[in-house]
Amino acid sequence: MKRLVQFLLIAAASVVVLVVGSIAALLALAADDDYRRLASYLVERETGRTMIVDGRFALYPSLRPSLVMSKVRIPNPPWASGPDLAQIDHLEVQIALTPLLSGTLVVERLIMNDASFALERSADGTVNWTTGDGGAGVGLVPVFGTVRLREVGWTYRDDASGEATTVTLARLTLEETAAGAQLDAQGEWDGEPITAQGTLGTLAEALRPSRPFPVDLSATLPGLDLSAKGTIAEPAAGRGLDLHLVAKSGDVRPLLER
Repeated sequence: MKRLVQFLLIAAASVVVLVVGSIAALLALAADDDYRRLASYLVERETGRTMIVDGRFALYPSLRPSLVMSKVRIPNPPWASGPDLAQIDHLEVQIALTPLLSGTLVVERLIMNDASFALERSADGTVNWTTGDGGAGVGLVPVFGTVRLREVGWTYRDDASGEATTVTLARLTLEETAAGAQLDAQGEWDGEPITAQGTLGTLAEALRPSRPFPVDLSATLPGLDLSAKGTIAEPAAGRGLDLHLVAKSGDVRPLLER
């Protein structure tokens, strides 16, 4: 019986290796244009929106695959007020595949420069960022490593009320150092300054915590100062929060209106 179990385990492992090897070979033989078409198909399947890449598109397959794109556009539906839902001049993303098996989306590197996103809700309640009949999503918990955003902005418009709001990040940087991950962000919300600074645990600590994940952050929003200090027992799952939150405001109404 023991030899039979060993044989079955070896056979199963051989099949897995063969399948993974075949997939790796197919990925290695595929050209960037093939990946470009696949990415456009996946975006359209999930959101109902077409993705157009007028510049560079390069995918580097591995257990930590990375994607580089430039001059990216996602056109709006005909009813929207502007031509594009999204415009991205430069985007780099690297993820780790192994943590996906445990339901954690590890984004090891995210770099985005000169991007704008125009979110809009029509008078009848239709939104431009999804058709409403796309995939349900995989519900993964994201964990970020290095993040660098430069000149990235979002606008939201409600056609029923005529209200609109704009958030622009001049910069947002999340970098790992010897003291932990350092966050630094600066931008504007409807023309008023917003900032965020502080330290977090590292990506390795988030994935394999040997101690409670440390958090020490502060942020300023229009009419509101926030701070959060404490720990998270299971950061990848979002469980075990032990945080001391402080909010200070002379008049919180402008923020609530937004």
